[in-house]
Amino acid sequence: MGKRSGLAARRKAVGHSQESLAEALHTSRSTVARWERGEVQPQPATRSALAEILQISLSDLDDLLEGTPAQTPSESFRVAPKEPVGAAHIESARDRVKQLLTMEHSFGGMRVANVALDSAHAFERRIDEAGIRAGYNSDAHAAAAELFEVAGWQLIDAARPDDVDRANSRALHHAAAAGDHSMEIFVIQNESMHLCETGRATEALYLTRGVLEQTLSPRLSTLFHVREARALGRRGDGEALRIWLKAMAEYGDGVRESDPYWSWWINDEQMQLQKAALFRDLGRYDTAIDTWQGYLTARSDDLYLTLVIAQLAQAQARAGAWVDAESTVGSLIDGADDICSGRAIARIDQLAADVKRSPSAPGSLREATRLLASFMHHAHAERLASSS
Repeated sequence: MGKRSGLAARRKAVGHSQESLAEALHTSRSTVARWERGEVQPQPATRSALAEILQISLSDLDDLLEGTPAQTPSESFRVAPKEPVGAAHIESARDRVKQLLTMEHSFGGMRVANVALDSAHAFERRIDEAGIRAGYNSDAHAAAAELFEVAGWQLIDAARPDDVDRANSRALHHAAAAGDHSMEIFVIQNESMHLCETGRATEALYLTRGVLEQTLSPRLSTLFHVREARALGRRGDGEALRIWLKAMAEYGDGVRESDPYWSWWINDEQMQLQKAALFRDLGRYDTAIDTWQGYLTARSDDLYLTLVIAQLAQAQARAGAWVDAESTVGSLIDGADDICSGRAIARIDQLAADVKRSPSAPGSLREATRLLASFMHHAHAERLASSS
């Protein structure tokens, strides 16, 4: 990532030093300096405020963060929606959310993420270009937030971290405009999971604990204590187990009528998957393996199936269970053409690297994981080429 001279120039143009911008955003000068050097990205929760201070749109901020100036198309070629957002547009956006979730279940995040992102941008563009009819402001922004939340989720599965941050930033912006606090919380939990999975556990912990300072129902507290435990586990902190037990106790308290509609996501299956991943991160591979195997035994057709199988193979390899690992890798090879999860491909890469580093790994497993990882990257490149 290169130096972002445009970001620094914009800061200066609106009369801010690094120190004054940091103070306005309740962060440190060193953080602002790292943004401008291109070392890190501003978090989604910060981007709306940053764009407002810099007096630019979120889209223009994205351009500055990418190191490219925002470009305005010639007016003679400009095509924009004219009809303001009303009931029909909002209903259509909500229907699109349902369609995208169904498509994700069938085809995976890598195949669907661009469709989701295009849908969210198109709806946002109508808001920006044509406006919103009187009386529909909250519902319009809520629908936009949901579209960007779904896009962000599918981009997580597609393993496109920068796009995830941008989509989540827009989701938070629209949720705030709608006054939809429950959607803000949902997006923050998605971002926390994403940060944890991409090696930024400390940032995930910071986000999670910020939400836990609020008054939450038992089910929402469960979700964020799970996120806290996972972030601690990624850092190798044994405190993760105590937090996990707390989350399990809260989960047993059930749901309330006031819980948001999306709280159905926190169910027995998710708790099982989170437990396996937590124990994997803590090096408790036997427990992780048993938990993932129990999950797979009960489910033969599941959205997360290939990701779980890849995680299981990696845990078996790290535990030195070579025969079991070879069998699990065989399952991945058999279904390789249907793997459309960037997260699963990332796990396969890690598995191949783990096996390559282990002096006791069988040669047959080394070759199988190497070929599988190579095939997945070749297949992904072909898909990208065919869609361009």
